[in-house]
Amino acid sequence: MRRSVAKSFELLKPWLRSVHINELWKKEYPWRELFGLLRKAGFNRYKLAEIDGNPDCVRLMRHYRALWLELNR
Repeated sequence: MRRSVAKSFELLKPWLRSVHINELWKKEYPWRELFGLLRKAGFNRYKLAEIDGNPDCVRLMRHYRALWLELNR
């Protein structure tokens, strides 16, 4: 069964000031739905990304950016 965040999002939408996200690579969480809801709501504030470290931090950020851009389409 696919989880949805729409109901919770609607309840919290008036109080959203920033969004804390992590593990964008996890398919179990409906990231695309969340990013779509944020876009529809006109959310233009901070999205804080918590990501694990990596010795090749530039490469890691490039990959994370690619995920981020894909979810924001």
